[in-house]
Amino acid sequence: INAGGVRSGDRYMSDRRDLNRAFPGRAGGSVAALVAHTVFNEIVLRCDALVDFHTASNSRTNLPQIRADIGDSAIKELAIHFGLGIVVGGTGPDQSLRREAAKAGIPAIIYEAGEPYRFQEDEIGAGVQGARNVMAFLDMINAPDKEVPETRIYERSRWVRVPPDSGGFFFPNVSLGAKVKKGDTLGRIVDPLTDEEFTVVSTVSGEVIGMALPQPVLMGYALFNIAWHD
Repeated sequence: INAGGVRSGDRYMSDRRDLNRAFPGRAGGSVAALVAHTVFNEIVLRCDALVDFHTASNSRTNLPQIRADIGDSAIKELAIHFGLGIVVGGTGPDQSLRREAAKAGIPAIIYEAGEPYRFQEDEIGAGVQGARNVMAFLDMINAPDKEVPETRIYERSRWVRVPPDSGGFFFPNVSLGAKVKKGDTLGRIVDPLTDEEFTVVSTVSGEVIGMALPQPVLMGYALFNIAWHD
């Protein structure tokens, strides 16, 4: 849809708006609103279900996961039958494709995995298989009966950020999928001018589902996304 963004490596449309914050769109609006309006009315509203595929944002990576509104039984079943084994609850941002589709009565989930601008074969393969699993669950294709894996369902997630009054070069101590406890050391930040080190500590107990790549960081930058059960 955003051909210019593919060529330039930019998620924004030509009007500098994020298409995934423009749904359901409107006629007579900005470029993003016009495109969203056409896609939503001509394609999405004709669907029985929707699976959206995403990577992490710039300079971050995500553990393969499904994000879904687990309070909706149809959406929860779709998420579980994707077959990935990890579901993170949430309705999604306002005006995102997934949230607006769900509001229109169309069960919708997101597959999140890996880094942007990378072809990561394992993450791609898991997404392809998950799409086939969903299609089989919806009786769209014939497929051998497969046992649905036990699924870890997390109701909440939170970002751990660069502590106040610190910044520098970030180095993680844990990897995606790590189980951490509140107070555990997640990484360190080194001030390149003074060699002073700052420790990044987990504020909750849970599983690391997303994280920043090693890079220069400033105060408040999101470093680790941790999901947990209530």
